This record gives sequence, C-alpha cells and structure tokens, in this order.
Amino acid sequence: MDKTEYKKYISRWESVKEIEAQEIKNAPFKLLLLQTFSIWDIGRSLHFFNQDQQTIHLWGILQKAWKEKHA
Repeated sequence: MDKTEYKKYISRWESVKEIEAQEIKNAPFKLLLLQTFSIWDIGRSLHFFNQDQQTIHLWGILQKAWKEKHA
C-alpha cells in the first residue's frame, strides 16, 4: 500500500468515526441500554469480568425487570 492509499484508508475511517459518533448521540436511551446489556452478557460469557454470584444475580434481576417493563 502506498502513501496515497494509506491516507485514503485513514480518511475513510475518520468518516466512519464521525458517523458512529452521530449515531450514538442520536440513539434512544432504550437502544443504548439494550446494547449495554448485550456487552455485559458477552463479557461475562467470555469471563472478562470477575463478578461474584450475587452481583451476577442482581444484574439478571435488573435486566429481567427492565425488559418486562419496556419490551
């Protein structure tokens, strides 16, 4: 890859970054919360978090209550 192609590549990713920032800014709270739940579940399933059983249980209660109220 030459210097010109590299600059174009970087420029494209800067454009993507700007679009993503705008999408996050305009996203409804519900979507952001559901994404947070998903990220938490993925991290927990991959053992990224060192959480005790009580914390996991409480998080599950929060998720269930929120989904029942807003689904």
